[in-house]
Amino acid sequence: MVSVPQKELEEAVRIGQEYVQKWENLEAQLLEEDKKRRENPDANRDAQPKPSVSYSHPFSIKEHNPEAIAQSKEAAVVMVARQHLSKK
Repeated sequence: MVSVPQKELEEAVRIGQEYVQKWENLEAQLLEEDKKRRENPDANRDAQPKPSVSYSHPFSIKEHNPEAIAQSKEAAVVMVARQHLSKK
């Protein structure tokens, strides 16, 4: 069994948490952009091609189990933390 110093564990968890925060920020941006497109579909018709997919359904938190979402975020923190430690 390998012993990892407490500071390195804390750093790895922090990095994992930052990853999840970036993921949540991106998800929020996508939802906001999709909301704007749905509220005013003609505003950017000429500026950008119409997306082939709407982001509102797959990423809607209302339609998913909050416990499952929390577990997936915890798993992502652990995964990124393990990857960070394995690189060291």
